[in-house]
Amino acid sequence: MSPRADAAVVINEIAWMGTAFSANDEWIELYNTEDFAVDLSGWTLNSTTGASPDPKISLSGVISAKGYAVLERTDDSTVSNLAAFKVYSGALNDAGETLELRNNEGDLIDSVPKTAIGWYSGNKATRSTMERVNPHLPGHQALNWATFEGYSSTGNDARVPSNSINGTPGSVNRAAKF
Repeated sequence: MSPRADAAVVINEIAWMGTAFSANDEWIELYNTEDFAVDLSGWTLNSTTGASPDPKISLSGVISAKGYAVLERTDDSTVSNLAAFKVYSGALNDAGETLELRNNEGDLIDSVPKTAIGWYSGNKATRSTMERVNPHLPGHQALNWATFEGYSSTGNDARVPSNSINGTPGSVNRAAKF
């Protein structure tokens, strides 16, 4: 099954490698591409790779128009200046995952597949995130992803505030071209 072409909410950024402080400080960002709020009640974001402990995230709440929802692993202590939209359990495999975002009817809205080389982008050594280039293009296309480059002014590690997050949680991706 292919993701819907008219996806209002997409998987927008993935910190599959964690932060400089901890590999456990993973987060996933969703982005609402529409000019209206979207109720995520009953939606799910799951890994279908089959390894344990894959994230199986039940969503609820409303994501505002053109808004972001940052899902943090284990607790709300990853990004210092941003409250988690949802805290989840499970871990993202550094070798890659297939992530599927489904609406409350079970329709596949967006996906990011695991490839033979793992994740499309991101850098474990520098803890730089995997950023979507264009939220209006499919998430399963490799060229629609890039590794965060540069300095982030959008967040610091909540556990070590002097550590910048090498990504753009809750704001426009550095790699964005739309």
